[in-house]
Amino acid sequence: MRMPTTDQLKRRFLVSVLSDTLRKVSSKRHEFLLTMVCDLGFLASLVLLNSMMTRLLPNPASMIVGPWTKFFIALCAAIVYLTSGLLSYSFFKLVILNLIRKIFGAKLSDLSPFLGLLLLNSKIFLVYSALFLLFSAMFVFAVRVELLVSVRTFFIVLTAILLYLSINIGHSLFMQNRTKKIISTTFEISFRQTRRYLGLIAFTIITFFVLAAAYYVFDWTLLHILGRSISVPWVNTAYSFLNTVIIASAAIGLVAFNRVYFYNIILRMHGTKYD
Repeated sequence: MRMPTTDQLKRRFLVSVLSDTLRKVSSKRHEFLLTMVCDLGFLASLVLLNSMMTRLLPNPASMIVGPWTKFFIALCAAIVYLTSGLLSYSFFKLVILNLIRKIFGAKLSDLSPFLGLLLLNSKIFLVYSALFLLFSAMFVFAVRVELLVSVRTFFIVLTAILLYLSINIGHSLFMQNRTKKIISTTFEISFRQTRRYLGLIAFTIITFFVLAAAYYVFDWTLLHILGRSISVPWVNTAYSFLNTVIIASAAIGLVAFNRVYFYNIILRMHGTKYD
C-alpha cells in the first residue's frame, strides 16, 4: 500500500472540515471572540447565582428542624439552582449559536427559539440524570460494591464525554432547523456515526497536549526567570493571576473552536443552506 505524498496530504487537509472551520473562524474573528465572551458571561452568571443562593436560602444543616424538612429545603434549593442555571445556560448558548450561524454566513436571528432550546437542554439533562440515578441505584444495591467503585471514575468520564457530544450535536441540529426527532437523531449520530467526528476528537486530544506542553515550557521558563522573587507576595499574586488567565483562555478557546467544528460537521452532513 502506497503512502500518500505530501501534496496529496496537503490537498486532503485543504478540503477537510478542520481546514474549512479554521478558515471560517479566521474570517469571522470578531464573532468567534464574542462566543468566548459569552462563555465568560455564563460563568459569571453561575458565580452570581451561587452568591445569591448562599445569601438568600437558609442552610438546612443549621436549622433546628426535622430531617424531612431539611431534605425538602435542600431539594427546593437544588431545583431553584438547577432551573436558574439551565435558564442562564440556554440564554447564553442561544446567543453563541446565533454567532456561529453568522460565522457560516447566516443572518443573526432573534431570541424566539429560546424556549425550544431550553426544552432540548432539559431533555438532554433528564436523559443523563437518569443514567446517573441508574448508576447510583446499582451502587447502592449491588452485592459487589467494590466492583462499582472501580468503574465509577470510568463511568463518570464516559458519561461526561457523551454528554458533551450530545449537547454539541443536538444544538447544531437545532440551529439548523432540524428539530424533527432531534433527540433520537442526536443520539444516533453520537453513538452510531462516530466516524463523523473522529477527526474532531483527534484534533482535540492533539491540541490539548500541544497546549499543555507549551504551557509547561512557558511556566518553567517564567519560574526560572523569577527565581526567588516568586516568594514576594505581589509577584506570587501576579504569577497566579497570569496562570489563571492563560489556562482559562486556552480552555475556553478550545471549547469555542470545537463548537464551530461540530456545527460544520452537522452542516456538511445535512447540507443546510443559508440565505
